[in-house]
Amino acid sequence: MCGVDIDETLIPVWRQDSLLRKARLYRFNGLIEHPTIGVVEGTFDLVMGNPPFSGKGVRDLLKLVDRLPRQESGRDIS
Repeated sequence: MCGVDIDETLIPVWRQDSLLRKARLYRFNGLIEHPTIGVVEGTFDLVMGNPPFSGKGVRDLLKLVDRLPRQESGRDIS
């Protein structure tokens, strides 16, 4: 089992759960980063996700969206 979350306070909480003690747990923003340590494409049987309830990382994601070109079919859409 592998778990990913941006909230650094969750990993110690996960470690207290006896079912998750042997899980591979990573702290990073799974919406933005693509880690290469322990997470290999094509090796998962099931992937589950949930919205970023804490809001951590959402502002960073919105900053990335703001950097995207505001064009569609060659026209400025701003």
